[in-house]
Amino acid sequence: MKMKKVTAVLLVICMIFSMCACKKKHTYKELYTEDMSVAQDTNAIINMYYTDSNMKEFLEAAVVAYKEKYPNVTINLLIKQNANYIENIAKSNTADGSGVDLYMISHSNLERAYLAGITMENTNKELYNADNYASSAIASLTYKEKLLGYPLYYDTSFFISNRLYSSDGVSTFAELANFAETFEPTEEMVDFKNVFEWNVSDVISNYAFIGGVTNITGVNGDEKDNINIYNQEAINALKEFQDLKNYFSIDRNVIETKTVIDNFKTGKTAFSILSTKDLEAVVDCDVDYNISSIPSISTNDTDVNSLAAARALSVTELVMVNPYSANKAVANSFAQFLTSDAADMLYQYSGKLSCKKSVVYEKAELNDLIKIYENSVPKTKLMNLSELYMYVEIMFHNIWDGEPVETELGKIKNYLAVQLK
Repeated sequence: MKMKKVTAVLLVICMIFSMCACKKKHTYKELYTEDMSVAQDTNAIINMYYTDSNMKEFLEAAVVAYKEKYPNVTINLLIKQNANYIENIAKSNTADGSGVDLYMISHSNLERAYLAGITMENTNKELYNADNYASSAIASLTYKEKLLGYPLYYDTSFFISNRLYSSDGVSTFAELANFAETFEPTEEMVDFKNVFEWNVSDVISNYAFIGGVTNITGVNGDEKDNINIYNQEAINALKEFQDLKNYFSIDRNVIETKTVIDNFKTGKTAFSILSTKDLEAVVDCDVDYNISSIPSISTNDTDVNSLAAARALSVTELVMVNPYSANKAVANSFAQFLTSDAADMLYQYSGKLSCKKSVVYEKAELNDLIKIYENSVPKTKLMNLSELYMYVEIMFHNIWDGEPVETELGKIKNYLAVQLK
């Protein structure tokens, strides 16, 4: 789906007018929906930092569309390294406001940016609310009860099924285990190899097992006293995760995401867990597939009907306005344009999925992903917990290898207690 690199502004203009995620022509007037109190003849130079090279085409295309109404606004797109990214933005601040005006960050770095003094409140709550954006997006940009920034795109995990092997899919991991025991491939299923395969070493893929039965720093990820990690439901959910090894003998030291993707898109695997980062690799494959939420988890080892909905981990990319900008009105205007008016263009030019609910994708299966993201658990924002997900990933590794669940979950409880005391 992602277009080839655009090297000439003329080509960008042609493509903007001829293509979008919905295969509909767009002009600036159609895209732009709200007056941000920026005069049409405004003269301004905006410097925008970003780190992901995959965003280059989208940002360039959006700049061209934005300049249709604001021809005297120059937007410089500057790709930077991740190392010391926030610190370098803070250092760029000057008395005359000639430093960084806009920048992109993961929501999990929001507290770091806030403490560096480079965040500005988004006051447009009429647009940026849970009616127009996934509630997880609003939670991701909320810090200390204020909206800081604009939600652009997200990454989370999902369940994908090959309809050739199962037209109805499965709704629980118990059903999946039963499917593994009873499934007999027919003669036409010549490519079949795996009932269920996923990267058991990946925390994004595994977190859903505990996402619905734990709480780390609250809904908005900024409350250090709001912790519930060590409980019986979480213990039982992790035991079900561990038991899956009895049905699907996956060697976590060997399995790779690329192998998982290749096996699914070539029809070798019936079910898998993938990330939205993997979409481009499978979206147009020859497999007839279905995308859904990760199956529910058993939370009671004596009652198979005691279930908790899986809640995947998510990360949201934000567009931020630097309060030291000399052109804050224009910076806010362009940030809104990127995350609202140009949302329909995002997938076409970057392969990323918009946080905005109204975006409709040509590939129907992609339209269910916003609901999965809506129910996800955003990463915490607290700087003290910057290593949390590394330790959670190690916990899943050890549990998969047969270590006691209570011991491994207890290590996470102890880590949180030390970091948040």
